[in-house]
Amino acid sequence: MRNLLRLLREPVPRGPSARRTPASLYALLIALGLLLSALPLAARAQAASETSVKAAYLFKFLNYVDWPPTAFANDSSPYVIGIANADAMADDLSHQIAGRRVHNRAVAVRKIGATDKPTGLQVLFIGNGAGARQLELQKQVQSQPVLVVTESESAPAPGSMINFTLVDDRVRFTVALGPVNKAGLHINSRMLEVALSVTKEGQQ
Repeated sequence: MRNLLRLLREPVPRGPSARRTPASLYALLIALGLLLSALPLAARAQAASETSVKAAYLFKFLNYVDWPPTAFANDSSPYVIGIANADAMADDLSHQIAGRRVHNRAVAVRKIGATDKPTGLQVLFIGNGAGARQLELQKQVQSQPVLVVTESESAPAPGSMINFTLVDDRVRFTVALGPVNKAGLHINSRMLEVALSVTKEGQQ
């Protein structure tokens, strides 16, 4: 599992060479689906916790999602990942990304408190159990170029773009392209290939 998390933390090759070698993606994302099958989350002593795996996913999503230029104040603005109702996730992610960059941008983590507004974000993660707060947060970033990620074992709330779920004690994720497209975002097809399911606009 240490090797898996190390792979998740390695930079993703870009440019023509990256397009010629899709194996880079499989070494980074599909590894989760393949390797975690033999490492149930219950084996805490040897496997990464569910929180750590989700945090690693959040960081890796930055490599496979395109934001419009208007999502950033300027060319040197960092990616900002907002975390609501999941302080442990925010702390874990902060540790994982320390000193790291994506596409020449720094990455920052911001805890979104009960009275905080989700402004200036590229990613918003809403932890399970947020209740009415989840719908409020999603409404506040609606139609903005913000990737909304949730975690629900039932059907994700409308507006959720990526939802974490557990399948056989393994962390997987689903994608809803309708809200992704409305927000002006684009998800790389290679990432969609490793999703548990992909819902297109208009599908239920």
